[in-house]
Amino acid sequence: NIVEREGISYLHPAKFILIGTMNPEEGELRPQLLDRFGMCIQIEGINNIDERVELIKLRESFDRDPAKFIMSYQKRQNELSQRIIQARRRFSKVKISDKIIYLCSKLAKEAFVAGHRADIIMRKVALAIASWEGRDEVIKEDVYQAAELVLFHRKREYTPPSSPPKPQEKEDSGEESPRDERELEKEKKRQEDRNQQQVESKEERSGEEKNKDESENNISVTLMNDTIFHIGDSFKVKRIQAERDWILRKGSGRRSRTRTPSKAGKYIMSKMQKETNDLALDATLRAAAPHQIKRKRKNVAIAIEKSDIREKVRERKVGNFIVFVVDASGSMGAGKRMIEAKGAILSLLLDAYQKRDKIAMIAFRGDHAEVLLPPTNSIDLAHKLLEELPTGGKTPLCHGISLGYQLIQSYFQKDPYIYPLFILISDGKANVSQYGGNPFVEAMEVAEEIRNDSRVNAVVVDVEKSGLISFGLADQLANRMGAKYFKIEDLKADTLVEILRKDLLV
Repeated sequence: NIVEREGISYLHPAKFILIGTMNPEEGELRPQLLDRFGMCIQIEGINNIDERVELIKLRESFDRDPAKFIMSYQKRQNELSQRIIQARRRFSKVKISDKIIYLCSKLAKEAFVAGHRADIIMRKVALAIASWEGRDEVIKEDVYQAAELVLFHRKREYTPPSSPPKPQEKEDSGEESPRDERELEKEKKRQEDRNQQQVESKEERSGEEKNKDESENNISVTLMNDTIFHIGDSFKVKRIQAERDWILRKGSGRRSRTRTPSKAGKYIMSKMQKETNDLALDATLRAAAPHQIKRKRKNVAIAIEKSDIREKVRERKVGNFIVFVVDASGSMGAGKRMIEAKGAILSLLLDAYQKRDKIAMIAFRGDHAEVLLPPTNSIDLAHKLLEELPTGGKTPLCHGISLGYQLIQSYFQKDPYIYPLFILISDGKANVSQYGGNPFVEAMEVAEEIRNDSRVNAVVVDVEKSGLISFGLADQLANRMGAKYFKIEDLKADTLVEILRKDLLV
């Protein structure tokens, strides 16, 4: 065990096992805390009547004579103790092949666990099981048994999406699996519901829209033909080389280094200002040492005055608050841009879970913007919402930017120490007004508000393709917002996350 206090570290041997119990009905633990428990088992009540009767008799026997009851099981206890001692002696001699280790990582990956703790613990548990069974080498059955204990509390519902099957493959198969039929049925029902809502809405507004031109009618038809793109393949994010942030912040995380007013951070330097009442003893002694010849010392080794007092400056890592504002209008359906955008967002979410970041996502399309993903680090919830995000319709750009900035401002009231990052993915075109004026001018005005807020960092990813005709609206928007600007090409594969990590996530 390692104890660190006041710049002093002490290392001492310690052997202990932590065993915790909890009732899930009273509330679940946070995933990052739950992951620190190596193994987990679920205890259930006995349903067999004969076994329940036997349990009652055993309890009555214990109540009549506890000492005799304990002695009746002493022989079995001794046998178990000797078996455990022998297994411990054999443990260091048990071998495990690379093939078995690969199986451990494969099972952990299929369970969609976060981090690598599950792989490491599963290997150790498999070694322990083999040693307990008296074998000198781990077999597959040991790994599967260990997986039940290690993955029970780490397993997640989401599994990485696979590439959509080719039309030719479907024809050759001749039939679809029950799961595919259910998904098709759900998709068909969602499409019918959306069409019905559009028809009803169109009927309600038909009396008011008789004089509108044919172009708006064409847009209404487009709204009824929304497309839901699947989520692109997720990928591992490279390690972020975080820069230090000297703004005082509270909180916890694993990404950005920042100064902290609490006494929980790492002591990096001292200062003369008295703010935190966190005495820097070493710096205080150094400040007082040169003046000892002139000072009067009464029964003390060193005389310290008020001017000598120094306080500690501490730093710690905190998480970021990342807000994605995604253009889900019809233009995002071209060139599979939305598939790549969804894949990048999900990959950042996986990385954010490991770094204890918060992520939110806002989508704007049609005539409004909505908070698709409130501030969270839930991978399961993110996957479900991203999977069902439709693409199509007009572009209410100002609505999306305003809602994203409002979300950051409201979260500042909840936690003033957050480090927000505003990410806009759009082509910069706007054709829906929020206040009755020019849609693009309104978006530029909101962008300037973000620029004037020094607490918010921003980036704009331009989805407009380079060609003979290019409006460059997203570039203008980035300049007005004071944001980093990137083209849609940077959205492909690993590049978007790599750009954000190197240049923005500090």
